[in-house]
Amino acid sequence: MKRALVFFAFALGCAGPERAARVTVPKPTAVVQTPHLGCQSGGCAYVPAPETHDIPKAKLDALLVQVNASPVGSDSLALDTLLFHDGEVRRRLAEPDAPALSPAWDAALKQELNKQWASFTLRVVDDQGRVRAELPETRMALGAKKHLEITETDLGTPMNANGTVVRVGQKHLWYRM
Repeated sequence: MKRALVFFAFALGCAGPERAARVTVPKPTAVVQTPHLGCQSGGCAYVPAPETHDIPKAKLDALLVQVNASPVGSDSLALDTLLFHDGEVRRRLAEPDAPALSPAWDAALKQELNKQWASFTLRVVDDQGRVRAELPETRMALGAKKHLEITETDLGTPMNANGTVVRVGQKHLWYRM
């Protein structure tokens, strides 16, 4: 069997023009709300939503205070944790007793929390360096499973690229296919 390399590329964003992709989306993208009970090990792309992993309010407040004490926009585990738990952070910041952020951090954090999609590309390259299948840049909502069928391949059959992109930090995305 020939070996193939698979390359992924991501770009994170919140607005901009959508690009036409050469893919067939068999059905609308849907967020998985419940665990997949009975999935075989390694065969499921289920990703629990961050809100299913509640972070205690005191811990959330401590992270907000820690981020506020650092230079605006700087990388930190605290900021990455806040971005992973974006729904909880949004709800906490809307509460009247939420820790106060500096105006600069308030704007920077809200800008980061508004990034709700990623651009995804995929290339399958065999051991001779030939591109066997390619998925052009495709827009994917963060935390939502998307089903993509790559019809233009050199593999003899269409290829599926199904999965979920999850934001796990300021500059880090995780994808399970």
